[in-house]
Amino acid sequence: MLLIDHASQAVDWRGRDKNVAQRTLISAETGAKNLTIWELHSPVDTGAPMHVHPHEEAITVLAGRIVARIGEERVEAHIGQTIYMPANMPHGFRVVGDEPAHLLVAFPVANVEFAYVRSRYNHHDANGRLA
Repeated sequence: MLLIDHASQAVDWRGRDKNVAQRTLISAETGAKNLTIWELHSPVDTGAPMHVHPHEEAITVLAGRIVARIGEERVEAHIGQTIYMPANMPHGFRVVGDEPAHLLVAFPVANVEFAYVRSRYNHHDANGRLA
């Protein structure tokens, strides 16, 4: 059994928004063969733009509330709920409400691949935010 001490892990910054704190809990870097889990602390009005991967993704909300766009479907999730995104389905999310979101994001691969998409699946408001 491999024990990973998260208290000693640095928080890094990823994505387009530097206000989102993210750390990798498990991935190829920690010895995983088929698993990646990220922990995110995302302020209101931050999130992930529309993107796609060749693998599934799940986002579990530990605090706060998010709105996700999965293909043409809009889904809202709050504490205690998980959103599932199928492989090869464009998706993105935004933190909404009055409090930041604390999220766990899981992938069934050790090296996450993704590409931002510009397609009929993009649903952004006039300010470029996921609607």
